[in-house]
Amino acid sequence: HITESLASGVLQVIANITKAISKECEVHVIYSKRPETPPVEELEKIFGPEVFLHYIEATREINPKKDFRTAIHYYKAIKQIQPDVIHLHSSKAGVLGRIVSVFVKNKKTKVFYSPHGFSFLMQDMSHIKRKLFLGIERIMTLLPGEGIAVSPTEAYYARKLNKSYNVHLINNGINLNEIKNLKQSQ
Repeated sequence: HITESLASGVLQVIANITKAISKECEVHVIYSKRPETPPVEELEKIFGPEVFLHYIEATREINPKKDFRTAIHYYKAIKQIQPDVIHLHSSKAGVLGRIVSVFVKNKKTKVFYSPHGFSFLMQDMSHIKRKLFLGIERIMTLLPGEGIAVSPTEAYYARKLNKSYNVHLINNGINLNEIKNLKQSQ
């Protein structure tokens, strides 16, 4: 799993996925920090000892120099880990990870991308910036990989990017049993 945003809903989804699969396969999480990202000690508790955590500096905003450096670090980590599956979370990791995956020699590696909310739908930025993000997402669908949407609306927009882009819907990405248990304990 590679994410620029390891906080909030993205953290919850990745934690749920890794808990479900870490008993059966080796799991690595490559992440960067935002102000709301929990400290590493808390992340280690959330993920448990079965999951390998790798911190790589990345920025949320587009910054060609820093983004290139992040892509190089992603490439090195992927080469070292040699994963069978790469699951990219959020826009920044989705773009950089898909570009890097083209250069990874193991062509059998499956690549999946979950945007967790497309940047081009954000209303708190200019129309020009949203159009730029829409164009980037459309170009990225031409690279190897498949989409995993976490809601029907996200799946709808992902399919609109490119009619031949393969998108899977895993609604919500959250273990509903945990929510039911939480409700019952209150």
